[in-house]
Amino acid sequence: MSNSVSRWIKLFLLIALILPLVTNCAKPSIENNLTLIQQQGATIECRIIKHKFGKTCVPLKPQRIVVLDPHATLDSLVVLGIKPVGFASFDHINGKEVIHGVSLDDIKEANSIGNAQQPSLEKVLLLKPDLILATEDNPYQLLTVIAPTVPVPPPNLELPRNEAFFKENLRYVAKVLGEEAKAEEVLSQYQNRIEDLKQGLGNQLEQIEVSVIYYASGLVYTPARKYDATADVLVDTQLDYKLPPAGKTFSIETVDEYDADILIYY
Repeated sequence: MSNSVSRWIKLFLLIALILPLVTNCAKPSIENNLTLIQQQGATIECRIIKHKFGKTCVPLKPQRIVVLDPHATLDSLVVLGIKPVGFASFDHINGKEVIHGVSLDDIKEANSIGNAQQPSLEKVLLLKPDLILATEDNPYQLLTVIAPTVPVPPPNLELPRNEAFFKENLRYVAKVLGEEAKAEEVLSQYQNRIEDLKQGLGNQLEQIEVSVIYYASGLVYTPARKYDATADVLVDTQLDYKLPPAGKTFSIETVDEYDADILIYY
């Protein structure tokens, strides 16, 4: 029997053992849009969050949050002043874990649960989370056995957006946690800094051209508006952000089209 198969069997057995405990300790009941959890003899109100797979009853004040998306969700959590107990990361580079939007120092007390593509459910289980912020690609049914799980939706590239994804995403995570006011405060501070920058640049604002090039896993690309935070920040500043012509992809033949006063390379 392969190690991977054996690992999954052990995990299913472990979940099977704790499932009766979980179901006995937390039995949700929904009446007149008020959701209550019976937990250790006490009745606890929770917040109903709708998502792709149905609904999740989220504790009003979760204390032990595990984040499975180091790209879009981790920074939203940290900027709201909440530190996770566990997080997934991308592949190691030079021996260090890679996350986006925040530094490892921001979450130094949290535990790594492995690669974002295949996080360790055993490690998640051992952290005893009271909320899991997942992606729509994570094994939702397995995760819900461990703790209430909310799959944070990704940007829909086929639909036009009314606002930048990083703002929309922050508001969604804030809604899950009941921190809507804090999210608006953060976005207001962000907008104030944008206005300060625009005022400082003055007449130079629209004369400065900026290009952004990403390189990852052998692919070279430029971030699109309303789907990437770097592009959206540049758009908000009203700097001349150079996007590829419609229908064209980035290539060595088109690299000259990205010549600008400032080149940001990731």
